[in-house]
Amino acid sequence: MTGTEMAIDKTKLEAQELHVQIMANGQLAASALLEFARGLKTMRDKRLYQALGYADFETYAEQAVGIRQRQAYNYISTLERLGAKYLEENAGLGISKLQLLAEIPANEREAFSEDNDLAGMSVAQIKAKIKEADDRGQQLSMLGTELADAQASEQTYKKAMERLEAENAELSRQLAEKQVEQPESPPAELDAETIEAIRRQAIEETKKTEAAARQELENRLAKAKAKAKEKAAAAEAKAAKEKEEAVRKAREEAAAKAKAEAEKAAADLLAQRQAETEEATRRAEELAKQLELNGLEGATEFKLLFGQLQAAADRMADIVDELREAGHPEKAEKLKKALHGALLALTEQMEG
Repeated sequence: MTGTEMAIDKTKLEAQELHVQIMANGQLAASALLEFARGLKTMRDKRLYQALGYADFETYAEQAVGIRQRQAYNYISTLERLGAKYLEENAGLGISKLQLLAEIPANEREAFSEDNDLAGMSVAQIKAKIKEADDRGQQLSMLGTELADAQASEQTYKKAMERLEAENAELSRQLAEKQVEQPESPPAELDAETIEAIRRQAIEETKKTEAAARQELENRLAKAKAKAKEKAAAAEAKAAKEKEEAVRKAREEAAAKAKAEAEKAAADLLAQRQAETEEATRRAEELAKQLELNGLEGATEFKLLFGQLQAAADRMADIVDELREAGHPEKAEKLKKALHGALLALTEQMEG
C-alpha cells in the first residue's frame, strides 16, 4: 500500500468515525448539542464529507445525517457566535432558542438571559422579547443621538463664550493701553467718556450674544426632551393598542368557541328530543292499534290526550331553548332536567 493510499484510508477512517459520532450525538439531543454542532463544523471545515463520497456538505447533511442544510448551518453558526462554553452551559434550551440568543449582541446577552426565564418560555415568546428589546434599543439610540447633539451644542456655546470672554479681555487690555499711552490732554475723540461708552457697548454685546446662545441651547434641549417624551408615549400607546387588540381577539375567539359549543349542544339536544319523541310516538301508535284491535273504550280520548301531551312537551322544549338564547343558561338547564325527569317518570309509570 502506497503512502497516498494510506493517507486516503486514514482520511476516510477519520471521516467515518466522525460521522458515527455525529449520528450518535444527534440522538442524544440537548445533552450532546455541543458535540453535535462541533462535529458538523469540523466535517464542513475539513471537507471530510468528500471522503464519504459526498460532493458537498449540504448533500452530506441531508442524505447522511438526515437534517436539512439550513438546520446544519444553524448548529454551526450558533456554535460560532455563542462559543463552546455558552452552548454547553445552555444546551438544555435547544437549538431554536439558542439560535435566537445568538442574534443578541454579546454585551447584552447575559442581561437578557438573567431577566427572562428562557427555559419556561416558548420560541415565539423569546422572539417577541428580543423584538421588544430591539425596539427599546432603537429608541434609546435615537434619544442618545439627540442628547449628543444637545451636548455638542452646549460645547459650541461654551467655546463661543470663551471666545467672547477672550475678545472682551483683549478689548479691555487695548483700552487700558490706550489710556496709558494717551497724553495728559487726549484728543477729543478718545476722551474717557468715549472709551467708557465703547467698553460698555462691548460688554452689552457680549451679554446679548451669551443670552442668545444660552436661549438656543435651552430651546434645543427642550425640543429633544419633548421629542423623546413623544416617542415614549407613542411606543406606550402602540403597546397598549397591541395588547387591547390581543384581548379583543381572544374574546372573539372565546365567544365563537362558546357559540359553536352551544349550537352543538342544542343540536344534540334537539336530535335526542326528536329521537325520544319518535320513540314515544311509535309506542303510542302501537298502543293505539292494540286498543283499536281490542275495541277498548277510551282509545279516541287517549289519542287526543297524547297529542296534547306531545304538543306541551314540544312547547316546553322551545321555552328551554328561548331561555338559553336569552342569556339564562342556568334556568334553561333546570327546566330541561325537570322536563326530562318528568318524561322518565311517565315512562317508568307506563312500563310498570
